[in-house]
Amino acid sequence: MEIFKQRQQPKKNNSQDANFYYFRGISHLVVGRFQAAILELNEAIEIDPNHAAAYDNRGICLRELGKHQEALANFQKSAAIYQKQGKTDDYQKIIAKIHHLYSR
Repeated sequence: MEIFKQRQQPKKNNSQDANFYYFRGISHLVVGRFQAAILELNEAIEIDPNHAAAYDNRGICLRELGKHQEALANFQKSAAIYQKQGKTDDYQKIIAKIHHLYSR
């Protein structure tokens, strides 16, 4: 797929560019390319450190790779950002995910 082959945009410091890398990461995640997804999500987070969904999905990738503590830290960061942004529904979803995954 062409989306995986090259970077098409330079990094800039705005949320639109962060979303470019975020959606590239999601494209890798859905086909099980977790390491590649993490690299793209890292780029999104570097551009926009408050991209809560990028932390959440990076946590999913890390968990799939067996890196449970790193995954938990990403879920917690995502929840904290959502809470700070006043996105109560998203915050509660992440907290529920944390409890479901780590309360066993």
